[in-house]
Order: sequence, then C-alpha cells, then structure tokens
Amino acid sequence: MAANMFVVNEVRAMDKFEKDVENNGNGDFKGEKEKEKQGNLGVQEFLNKVLYCENTINLIGGVFFSCANNYFKWLDYSPGLYFKLGCLGWRFGRLIKYISQFDINLNLGRGAFWLIAGAYNLIKGFTAENNQDSYFKHLHVSYLIASPFKDPIALILSFLVQGFVSAPLTFHISNFNISISLDSIIWIGIGYILELKVKKEIEKKR
Repeated sequence: MAANMFVVNEVRAMDKFEKDVENNGNGDFKGEKEKEKQGNLGVQEFLNKVLYCENTINLIGGVFFSCANNYFKWLDYSPGLYFKLGCLGWRFGRLIKYISQFDINLNLGRGAFWLIAGAYNLIKGFTAENNQDSYFKHLHVSYLIASPFKDPIALILSFLVQGFVSAPLTFHISNFNISISLDSIIWIGIGYILELKVKKEIEKKR
C-alpha cells in the first residue's frame, strides 16, 4: 500500500512538473513574442513620428546641407542642367541682384530615404491590427491630399512627389550660400490649409 501511494504521489508530482514546464515555456514564449511586438511597435511609433514631420525635417535638412556645402563644396551653383550627389535637375540663373537662385530637381537620395521609411510603414500598416486610416494619418500631408480621392494610389503618388521632388531656393550672401527647401514650405502650407478645412468640417457635423 505504501508503495502504491509512493507511485501515485510520484505520478502526480511528474504531472505537476510537466504542467509547470509547459506553462513556463508558454509564458516565456508569450513574453518573447510580447517583447518582439513591443519592439516592432517602438520602430513603428518612431517612423510614424518621423513621417508626420517629413516636410519639416526636409526643410531643416536642406538648410544644414547647404551650410555644410559652404565648407565641403559638394555642389557649385552654375545655371543649367546638372546631375550630382543623386540630384538630377535644372538650376536657373541668379535673380534680384544675383542674390537668389532657384532650381528644381529629382532628389534621389532624399526620396529613397522617405521611400524606405514609407514602405516599411506601409507593410506594417496593412498587417497591423489597427485600421488603414490610423496608419495613413501618419503620412499627414499625403493623407490630407489623398483623402478626398479615397484611393491608396493618390496617397502613394502624393508621398512620392513630396519625397523625390525638391525645389531649393538659394540665397547668395557675400561668399556664404544658404538654401531653403521651398517645396517643404509649400507642403507645410498646404497641410495647414487642409487641416483647417478638416477641422471646420468636423465642427459643422457636431
């Protein structure tokens, strides 16, 4: 009888041990998956903030690039067609007493950067639990422009134009040259106007 009780207790102990191992294993697995999920959400949240401030970052980045160009001399400011540092465009002659100069180009480097970030966000946006509207809004101006069309293609085209088309306006002051991203200022202005329009429509519905 004592032997039987010992065997029963051993079996129960083994069952409990196996269940504990199974539960702990699942817990560890769930914990790892939760950590992985949190890590992905961290990347996603960071990219959402970056993409939301896309035009502001382009504006500030253009200023810093032009300041660095004064020292490193990556680009000259000769009028005409040019392809340098991944930029293909046309630079006009200087205006207003040779102080200001405008050019428009396809900025492949800047566009590729935003394309990678946007593509990552696009994939995660479509596979994440949140709906597409929550994702699209992180593209801010692109979303506001594309909203009336209710077509993802309009969003993608708007995003590509903002990313790849650059329109620097350069001011030549003595030997110092500084450029601002005129296209970024235009997009910021468009975003501000469209935001006001959306807010007014929301207020009317209330």
